[in-house]
Amino acid sequence: MGKLSQPVGVAPWILFCAFCNCVGWGLSAIHQLNAVGYAAAFGLGIAALVIFRGRLLPECWPRPHWQMLQRRFRRFFPASFVVLAAMALLGGILHHPAQPDGLTQRIPRVLNWLAEQRWYWIENAPSNFNAHAVGFEWLMAPMLALLKTDRCIFLYNIIAFLLLPGLVFSLFTRLGVTPRAAWYWMWLAPAGYCFTMQAGGIGNDAAGAIFALAAVDFALRAKESGKCAELWLSILAAGLLSTAKMSNLALGLPWLIAVWPSLRLLFWKPVASAIVAATAAMSSALPLMFLIHQNGGGWTGADLERGWPLAPPLVGLVGNSLNLALGNLLPPVFPMAGWWNEHIYKLFPQSFIAKMEKSFEPGAAHFSAIEFHYELSAGIGVGLSLLLLISWIWARSHGGSASGSRASQKHLALVRWSPLISLIVFMLNVDVGGPARLIIPYYCLLMPLAIMGRCHQTLVRIKWWQILAAMTLVVSAGLLVLNPPRPLWPAQTVLNVLSSKYPHSSLITRATIFYDANARRWDALAPIRDKLPKDAKNIGFISFLIGSSMETSLWRPFGERRIYWLRHSPIQPDLNKKDIKYVVVGTDPMTQKNSPNFQEWMNEWLQANNGRIVAQENVTIMATFPPTPWYLIEVGSNGQ
Repeated sequence: MGKLSQPVGVAPWILFCAFCNCVGWGLSAIHQLNAVGYAAAFGLGIAALVIFRGRLLPECWPRPHWQMLQRRFRRFFPASFVVLAAMALLGGILHHPAQPDGLTQRIPRVLNWLAEQRWYWIENAPSNFNAHAVGFEWLMAPMLALLKTDRCIFLYNIIAFLLLPGLVFSLFTRLGVTPRAAWYWMWLAPAGYCFTMQAGGIGNDAAGAIFALAAVDFALRAKESGKCAELWLSILAAGLLSTAKMSNLALGLPWLIAVWPSLRLLFWKPVASAIVAATAAMSSALPLMFLIHQNGGGWTGADLERGWPLAPPLVGLVGNSLNLALGNLLPPVFPMAGWWNEHIYKLFPQSFIAKMEKSFEPGAAHFSAIEFHYELSAGIGVGLSLLLLISWIWARSHGGSASGSRASQKHLALVRWSPLISLIVFMLNVDVGGPARLIIPYYCLLMPLAIMGRCHQTLVRIKWWQILAAMTLVVSAGLLVLNPPRPLWPAQTVLNVLSSKYPHSSLITRATIFYDANARRWDALAPIRDKLPKDAKNIGFISFLIGSSMETSLWRPFGERRIYWLRHSPIQPDLNKKDIKYVVVGTDPMTQKNSPNFQEWMNEWLQANNGRIVAQENVTIMATFPPTPWYLIEVGSNGQ
């Protein structure tokens, strides 16, 4: 086991991500977060790599065995993974990024930093602009600064997806899964809906799974080999895991247990270890946590975002457990979602639902489902979940036992069970919708508990099991074809024809609206942006729809203008100071549309700022709601 070669590409990827995080914070500290700063930093980085390549973790740059890889990918399961990767890549190439969180939060916050040439606390912006983890943003920043486009960001997720099989096999075998069973699961685990659907997009959930697996895998490798390089890589991966998403912090427990026996290796090379530790700290969530604390948001930012009390422990545990089950067991295409949402929560005691409503988001409080599971909500999916459950039941019924003496070791047993404790901690502290997506980095660490034992070595050879596994891969491929943000079929053309032919079909109508909204989401505010004068460089922005404002649209083309968030108050002291002549105001289709309170606010705002409405456009921001009015206002114009 100790001679098992390292997964190809994982070490360079960890080093690259750590480099981007350190460079981002470093350039920010000297106010050089711009194209010139990144060009200089990457030039120096490449030069250092060429000069010191022999000393820079030489054991961690294995050469791929091309002939072996060619033979491997002729078999069905590896070939299926290649097909899934190719489909995800094609979707990313053909379609603009449409992930709402990316367009609403991640890309705009990076563009704000680049405009300011440093990280800074963005005034008046929603809390998620400042309090969310920055790991993926520091990967996006050089691309946005140097290339001024968001079209290539998805490549980061493609790379992470390609690294999954090797890491899954390496970690699973080290945790006691038989090599034959691990070989099958290394191709099946990446077929989880959350991995395949995020592979071609700009989401930041699945990318963290690589760091979770690598942190534990390299820690166990270091224990067996006694190599400092592998311990260092484990420490770097753990730091990157924490900065990928704050909800990953609980996964520090399995890593600490895995790395504990190897920490003594740090004293063998104290100077190099100190440099690695400092790099890991800079690449971790620590800098952001310090800044959040300095700005009054606690340490994780939860105090800024949560406008309601945290759920009681039992309610949080039960509520999240049920929502996780729904996210992974409901069919990916669920036409009965409307009926489900109207009736299912009524089956629970009213007192329990009342407690859920006090602490959870509305959808999570009522255990709501959606008609189509895609990257915004998908977990590993019903296919993989049932396959894991069937495999575990079959192995238990056939007297499955741990494989080899290693599985009986207390240390490995603790590593295997600790992700479950991390998951419980997560459920006690999170009360938002879509937890099946948020725990993407947890899934692969939890899987060994279900597929431990020598029986699985026999199970994976059985024909019916292989058929079920193949069906899981086929369904994942089908979902990639249907994936609303990046469909691999002429969705709009076909649905528009069907809508004309069957105008009374509610299913076709909903599907048409859904695909159209996703196709336009990348530049949803173009109708308003196109009304801006070419010489308008500083634009004020007020959105009542904070959760999905799609602000990125107003920045296009990147680098030509800057968007400033403004307070909702009619008093706007920043307009003159920031030379803002035009302000974009967006309404919320759920609460502000045609609301008398909004009209009163608008009249008061126009009067207070001497403004006039120069354009009004109806914009579709959310597929489940009709278009709502957005306004372009000229200020200081002796409004009318």
